[in-house]
Amino acid sequence: MKWFNYCFVAMFIYFWLPTTSSPPCPISTGLLGSPRQRSLGCSYRYLRRLGIEPFPHLGLESVHRCRRPTHQPVLQRLQLLPRSVFTFPIVLAIWYTNTWNTAYLPINANHVFDNTGASYQVLRAVDEKGLFNEATYKAYSPSYLSAGNAFVYGMFFAIYTSTITHTYLYNRHEIIADSRAWLAASPPSLAPRMSTPVS
Repeated sequence: MKWFNYCFVAMFIYFWLPTTSSPPCPISTGLLGSPRQRSLGCSYRYLRRLGIEPFPHLGLESVHRCRRPTHQPVLQRLQLLPRSVFTFPIVLAIWYTNTWNTAYLPINANHVFDNTGASYQVLRAVDEKGLFNEATYKAYSPSYLSAGNAFVYGMFFAIYTSTITHTYLYNRHEIIADSRAWLAASPPSLAPRMSTPVS
């Protein structure tokens, strides 16, 4: 029981205290919080930014960056590095070129915005039955995504499309052959048997 109490207190200090006290803690470091360093701050700051910080301070941001390092294996964290290196310049290019009006929004946010930069209110674009209403949608605002979120959705569409295309190009013969064999081996329809009366 003594060991359990020690573990309970240690986990309370490690998890609960940093989680509840982190919002008031400063997120940016040094010059990155300066309004004149907007580009640098959007690239390297953590909160609603890309979160790449080559010289992190030893605060709670470094602990939360790893998503609680005791829960996530090292190899899983190492797999994130090549993905980050690959996607970082793409998301920056989307944001810097103002593709889809992303330069007016945070570079990395996981929700939808309206034309004023506020959170999108879906109820203002639907009718009383909850169906899409084009007139109220046009009167309200189109929806806007941040650069990071737009890139993620684009990758989802690319992955789904490439999966279907790959399956068709490389496995279509097996799928057609198996489908024909399954249809040939399936029992005859039950409809004629069910229509005859049972005596």
